[in-house]
Amino acid sequence: MIKGNSFLHPRTGKSFSVRGRITCRTTFVVYLLKCPCGFCYVGKTKRELRVRINEHKSNIRNHDIKSSVARHFNESGHDVCTLKFQGIEAVKALKRVGDRERYLLQWEAYWIFMLQTVHPNGLNEELVLNCFLWSLCVKMCIYSLGCAHELCGAYCWLMY
Repeated sequence: MIKGNSFLHPRTGKSFSVRGRITCRTTFVVYLLKCPCGFCYVGKTKRELRVRINEHKSNIRNHDIKSSVARHFNESGHDVCTLKFQGIEAVKALKRVGDRERYLLQWEAYWIFMLQTVHPNGLNEELVLNCFLWSLCVKMCIYSLGCAHELCGAYCWLMY
């Protein structure tokens, strides 16, 4: 685990502050994986950070082709011991658990965007933004503006 209060943008070198106190046992974390050739991956976990990182390492060892990180490491000939990681955002507990999970998704999307880690610049396969649309759809339904669920794919109980 890379320790410190800051981390660098993988391409520009801009410095960012780590938000929150993060250890291997911290839950609800957005993390940054770094490979030796400079590519990065942003991920998130609700579980302890160490558990999720061990899954990434296992995927690399087992040549899991469904994992973009494992695929890159294996195709590039990187050894699993060269995988570096750092927690970059700890999502604090909120009054409602569902909100914390949504904020975790939103912070993951934010850091994928800010650090430009979507392929071909990084190891993330996509930038998912529908975590931001659900609250917009709920607000539209509350104010009787109609809801655009074809955008977020959600079923809105407020409509019925």
